Amino acid sequence: MTTVDSRASSSTDAHEGQSFLQTFAHQPRTVWITAFAAVVAFMGIGLVDPILHSIAEALDAPPNKLTLLFGVYVGVQCVAMLITGWSASRFGPKRTLVTGLTLIILAAALSVFASDIDQLIIYRVLWGLGNALFLATALAFIVSEAEGSHHGAIMLYEAALGVGLAVGPLIGALLGEWTWRAPFGGTAILMLIGAILCAAMLPKDGPAPSRTKVRLVDPILALRNRTLLITSIGSAFYTGALFTVIAWAPIAMGLRPIYAGLIFFGGVC
Repeated sequence: MTTVDSRASSSTDAHEGQSFLQTFAHQPRTVWITAFAAVVAFMGIGLVDPILHSIAEALDAPPNKLTLLFGVYVGVQCVAMLITGWSASRFGPKRTLVTGLTLIILAAALSVFASDIDQLIIYRVLWGLGNALFLATALAFIVSEAEGSHHGAIMLYEAALGVGLAVGPLIGALLGEWTWRAPFGGTAILMLIGAILCAAMLPKDGPAPSRTKVRLVDPILALRNRTLLITSIGSAFYTGALFTVIAWAPIAMGLRPIYAGLIFFGGVC
């Protein structure tokens, strides 16, 4: 009986693994384009990590303002994500996606020419707003456009998240060895490619009456679901702890960009 159960279990695991690979391999082009843009958007989260010490030296920035590069970015993103559903239902998911990407491009490009830390903080506010409009809408878009189960679509999005979080510090480190401004310029170029692809290849938004109506208060009302409420509270503590570490660790280590980037890259991987 044990042998039969073991064989059945192995057969089931192999079938699930094959289905999982098929889910990834047979996704439409629009899903892969959105996933690519999501990778670059998530790269922006860890991009600043390895160059924090360089920014501090170049702009004579104190630690409290350096950590604001993460604080305002995440704070604005969390609040703005509450309106992304309403925006996508009112203006269409494609318009919301492209608008978010455009704001990220603008913020990253302006960061290249920042002359003091306060300007960088302002640009990161704009960056956080763009990320909120893009990332939350990208997940909904991938789930709606993907072939197969929603589980596979969500896994694809999470894979994009993981790759972006890991590669972001590495690219920031490599470009940051040249100058702290280079990672922002590199992100702007990659995001521009993603925006052009999304604008040109994603399907046009349908008429407003055909879209599901979402109210501004719906995300708050959804917390009446006890499971969602508990998960949200846990996620809030997790996010707070994560950004406390990634915002302060580079300052405490005081390493060259390449060494700091390799540490974060290895840790996220």
